[in-house]
Amino acid sequence: MRAVGDTLAETLERVIQAEGRLLWAERVPLAGPAGARASSALRLTFDVGILTLHPRGDEGDLEVEIGHPTDAGSPVFVSASEEDPWWTVIGCSLTRAQVRAAGGVRVQFRGDQENPRRFALYPRNGGIEASVED
Repeated sequence: MRAVGDTLAETLERVIQAEGRLLWAERVPLAGPAGARASSALRLTFDVGILTLHPRGDEGDLEVEIGHPTDAGSPVFVSASEEDPWWTVIGCSLTRAQVRAAGGVRVQFRGDQENPRRFALYPRNGGIEASVED
């Protein structure tokens, strides 16, 4: 699904072109109180592939990894499929992705005429947060 050097936006565009449906969402909660909302990693399993997102250091952006990490020291992911905003889009197609000027990406699940769900994925305080957008 991904060519070498693809950015997060390019990788998400490939998911959109393949009409990828979100099957599962998992995250690694950040340590401390921020862990209730923020994640140190976010894994999105689509029917066309698996994307794992990580904050990119001090650059204020997100990087993407394709597939499951196979390192013995890989973090433990917990289900986020029943958490906001993910439970609202499980089984839905990714239809849009746009890079945010402030870092991260805006995504839309479902088409414009199908009660779309839009939210932003962005780096914050060393982690990744997701917020609903209208």
